[in-house]
Amino acid sequence: MGDGDSLSAEERASLGDRCVQVDEQDYNDLHKAMAWATTNFNFQNSKFYILGATGQREDHALGNIAYLVEFLDEYPDAEIEMLTDHGRLTAMRGSRRYASFAGQQVSLFSLTPAVPVSAQGLKWPLEEQRLTRWWQGTLNEALGESFTVTGGDLVVFQTYEPKH
Repeated sequence: MGDGDSLSAEERASLGDRCVQVDEQDYNDLHKAMAWATTNFNFQNSKFYILGATGQREDHALGNIAYLVEFLDEYPDAEIEMLTDHGRLTAMRGSRRYASFAGQQVSLFSLTPAVPVSAQGLKWPLEEQRLTRWWQGTLNEALGESFTVTGGDLVVFQTYEPKH
């Protein structure tokens, strides 16, 4: 799914109808894929898993991760998770309770640094703290079966495995 600019003619041909080409350049391939999926499938109260979005270039990874916040507005009735080799990324706004486990590594990234963030159920709780730099909410740890986060536009990362 995408503009196909990274595929050779042979690769595109070998994919056949599994390759959906969208030639416009205003949006990236992840956005094109979500638009296609939500047009072709009922997304109301659905769960979408995004795979392969962190790819082989850090700039693509950062851009795709930031898109999770855009999807809050574009697909408010869908639950969207980006799955990586090491964990899952979700976007949130307002207040949300996350299922977790003791020792799960958790990082919070604020895309609205002027909005204070609070988090309970983490080893290092936050109380109305402005996360003005991306590193400020990282490398935390869940204490038990859940934690709660309140804030503006946030991306939350949770590992699959506990810290060793």
